[in-house]
Amino acid sequence: MSFWDWLINLLNYFKSPPRKPINLKVKLNMTTNTATLTWTNPTTRTDGSSLLPADISRVEIFDSSPTGDTSFGFGTSPFITPVLNTGNHSFTVTVTDLAGKVSAPSNVVTVTVLPADVAPAAVTDLTAVLNA
Repeated sequence: MSFWDWLINLLNYFKSPPRKPINLKVKLNMTTNTATLTWTNPTTRTDGSSLLPADISRVEIFDSSPTGDTSFGFGTSPFITPVLNTGNHSFTVTVTDLAGKVSAPSNVVTVTVLPADVAPAAVTDLTAVLNA
């Protein structure tokens, strides 16, 4: 590592963390049981200083569901999830800068994946009239 790389890393260490991602939205595809997430990455840090796209090392996507909390790893907006299990899914996104400082989570968005084999309710009030 050159002196200049070392110096840049040192200066990044003293910066404040990124602000949280905003405008997280979700759209469920009921045919594939996947969700498309979109959001806006922050452009400033918590102290108000600028955060350039090149300052962001990764964006992590989280899903809190009945089967437990999951990280889908790192992605960009838009992000399409793997197939989701039946139940409620609450998604958040965080941003990590080059110094490893993590933002607060974004707003939470929720979708509900219904079971594919849910039968309609039985008809209980059917009457027939015979016309002769």
